[in-house]
Amino acid sequence: STESNLDFDYLAFLQEVIDCAVVMVECDVALAAVDEKKRTREREIESQLTAVAEFGKRAAEFVGPVADQQAGSPAGRCAATIARAIRAAVESESAETKAKLAAERDELAKNSQGINTRAKEALEKLLRTHDLPGAVKELEVVRSGTGMKATMRQRTSFAVEAVLALEIPPTSLFTADLRVDRVAEGVEVHGREAGGWLKKSDKLVAHKLGRYQVVSVTVGAIVCIQLRAEGNGGELIIRAAPTGDMSIESTGGSPAKEVSIEERDRAGLRSLVEKLEAATRSLADARGNLVSIEIDGKPMADQANPRVLAERLTAAIGPTVQQINKHSRSDGELVLRRLIAGNRREEIFVPIADLVRKFEVLPAHARTVFSPLQLQGEPELKAPIVAKPVEAKPVDVKPVEVKPVDAKSVEVKSAPMVPMPERTTSRTSPPPIVAATLPPRTKEPTAPQSFAMGESKPPQPPPPAQVVDDDDDEWPSIARDEPSGAASDKGVPPPAK
Repeated sequence: STESNLDFDYLAFLQEVIDCAVVMVECDVALAAVDEKKRTREREIESQLTAVAEFGKRAAEFVGPVADQQAGSPAGRCAATIARAIRAAVESESAETKAKLAAERDELAKNSQGINTRAKEALEKLLRTHDLPGAVKELEVVRSGTGMKATMRQRTSFAVEAVLALEIPPTSLFTADLRVDRVAEGVEVHGREAGGWLKKSDKLVAHKLGRYQVVSVTVGAIVCIQLRAEGNGGELIIRAAPTGDMSIESTGGSPAKEVSIEERDRAGLRSLVEKLEAATRSLADARGNLVSIEIDGKPMADQANPRVLAERLTAAIGPTVQQINKHSRSDGELVLRRLIAGNRREEIFVPIADLVRKFEVLPAHARTVFSPLQLQGEPELKAPIVAKPVEAKPVDVKPVEVKPVDAKSVEVKSAPMVPMPERTTSRTSPPPIVAATLPPRTKEPTAPQSFAMGESKPPQPPPPAQVVDDDDDEWPSIARDEPSGAASDKGVPPPAK
């Protein structure tokens, strides 16, 4: 185990963040579907309007010339009536289609608003019990017409700012008419009042602050308290740093005052600051509704994709979750231990499978939001390895000695020349065929055969082969195998029967 700076149940916080991020991603997917449906309906309505306008134009072109050229005739009057009916029908259908589109847009806008409300409620549920990762908190109590109102403002390093309402219990110090003397007694400061036109009085005058009303208290990096005098007495702003330094500023009022904090005033002011600061910090656990949430300086309602907030939340807690997983000795579990006393230790754990099961319901492309947690063994992104430059070393090239070749020692032998035969014919004509070199061609006659259905006849030996004389100028026509055994005069077999 390794000591950490965690002072709360981080595993419970992790489960709340995953639940919130899952809702954010689901809302993002739903908003994308609503936007796609809206664009599809707009394209369909635009196509319908174009078709109606085109039909009206073509119909008007058909009846318009008749109405103009034959205005006094029955056909012209009929065409004019039809033209007016066409215009009225086109305008009516166009208006009805546009009204239908407007109604669908309103319905889709309500759906989007409901989806954004669901995302806001998920974030509100998270902020009711936990702070944003690494957030700087600022508590503020302000007097209003109906009483005192308290809020908590959280600012993060990933450009997310949330404001939560705080509930003021009846037993709290902050009431509708809170004055300084009800918080601390004997609080006063000293100042120099105006003594004339040219110079001011050098005498310090004590100003008791008992009847001043507490207008606002802000507790953050410093404590800022705003006090207001009765009537037109002006206001005082007290600022106190954690180091103990305090300053006071006078604003408004008549006549003008220059106040300062003397050493004798510090005890009373310190008591006032400490009591108001403690009362303000006690309201931090009484968290109420989410007043506003801004991402990159814009309200969350104006954000088109709530997934951005989910990505920033998981990226902010990712390094801490990885460290817990690294130091957890139980496989498949995230474990935190706390030393109670002596040899006693308290252990809290959560199965990783339970965490993964929370976002497995999302589509594959949406589950990448949870990759910074590395709960499913995702490889950690490492910096690329940069290869070192290779220094080129000079190569020692030795000179090659070339020896001269003695021409007398090399004998070149050439092959004997073979004379080519003389050509007696042209290049394009084939060479003559010598009859003595060709083998005699033979003809294999076949005997005519005739068969009847269901009869069989033993095969007969073929007649002897005939020798064809190649000395003739032209080859004799060879008769094909016909059943009749006869050939035509031109050597073409008769047609089959």
